[in-house]
Amino acid sequence: MKKYIYFIIILLITIPNSFSQKQIVNKEDGPTYIPLKIYRSIYKKEITKEDLNKLKINGNDTLILVHGLIKKGNKIGVKRRVISERRTYMTLKSFKQHYKRPLTKVDSLSFKFNNNDTLVLVKDYKPRGVSVPYEKVDSTLLEIYKDVVYRKYHSKKSDKRKEYMVLWTEPIKLYFSESVDKEYEQVIRNLSMKISNEIDSLNISFVSNLEESNYVIYQIDENHSHKYSKNMSANKYINFHSYWNKGKIYDTKLEINTTTFKNAEVNKKYLMKSFIRSLGHFYTTSKVPCESVFSNCNGKKITFGETDLKLLKYHYSYGICKRTPLETFEDNHEKAKQTFSQTGRPLYFIHVD
Repeated sequence: MKKYIYFIIILLITIPNSFSQKQIVNKEDGPTYIPLKIYRSIYKKEITKEDLNKLKINGNDTLILVHGLIKKGNKIGVKRRVISERRTYMTLKSFKQHYKRPLTKVDSLSFKFNNNDTLVLVKDYKPRGVSVPYEKVDSTLLEIYKDVVYRKYHSKKSDKRKEYMVLWTEPIKLYFSESVDKEYEQVIRNLSMKISNEIDSLNISFVSNLEESNYVIYQIDENHSHKYSKNMSANKYINFHSYWNKGKIYDTKLEINTTTFKNAEVNKKYLMKSFIRSLGHFYTTSKVPCESVFSNCNGKKITFGETDLKLLKYHYSYGICKRTPLETFEDNHEKAKQTFSQTGRPLYFIHVD
C-alpha cells in the first residue's frame, strides 16, 4: 500500500508596525532619529557595533538614526515592508520520492529534526492537489473509528491482519436491478440523499443503465436468480463485495437474498447496515450502541444515527491522511499534535486526488 505523502507547511508573514510620536526630531523625509525602544519594536533586531555610531542622546531618550521614514502630519511612520516567506518542509523520504535527485550540501544545511523524522526545506514548492490542515476529533470517536476501519480492538488473533483505510474517491453511480423491490430501493435512495447532502466528498447518484454504474444492487428470490458477482455465490441473506486498488474502491455489488428471510421490515434494517458499511469497507465494533449500523450485535432496532454519520464524515474528511494502515494513521495524529504544540501551526495534508 502506497503511503500518502504529507508536508508541514509554515507561512511566516512579518509586517513591521507603523509607530507615532508627538515630537518629530526631523520633520523632513529621509534620515531621521527615532527612540531606540521604537526602533527595536519595528526592526526586531539587536543593536550592532555599526549602529552604535548612529546613536544620539536627547534628554532621557536614546535615539538612533534610521532611513526611509515618511512624514504624516504630526506623526511619522516607517514605510511598510511586507515580507512573505513560504517555507515548506517535507520528510526526507517524501523529498526523495518527489524530487528524484540526490541531496546537496545546501539541502543539508536546512535540515530540521522532528522526533525520528528528518525534514528538508523546499523553497517555492507548489504542491498538486489540495492542502488541508489536520482535523482534530473527539478522542472517543477516534478510537471507535480505529476499530471500525482497522479492527484495532478486535480480540481474536485471526482478526489482527493488517488493514488499510479504504474509501471511494470517485462519485458513486448506483444502479438498481429490476429485481429489487421498490421498498428496498427507497431505503437506499433515502440514505444516499442524506449522505450526499451531509458529506461533500461522498457523492451518490442513480443511473438507469448498468454500463454507467460502479455500484449495483440486485435481489435474489423465487423469481430472480441472476447474480452480478461470483463472489456472492455463497450469500444467503444481505451482503456486499467491493473491489479496490491501493485503497480506492471502484466497484461494489450488493445482494439482497430473500429466499430464506422474508420479513421486509427486518430486511430493510440489515440492508441499510450493509449499504453504509460498503461505503468504506467498514467493520463492526462493540464500542457503539447495539442499534448503530456499525454495531456487532444483532439488535431488532437498527438506525443510521448521529455517531454513525460522524464516523462516515470523518472517514471522508480531508483533514486526515488517506488510504494508510493503522500505524501510519496514528503516527500522523501524533505528528500533528506535536507540530501544533511546538510551532503553534497545523500539520497540513496534501490531497492529490
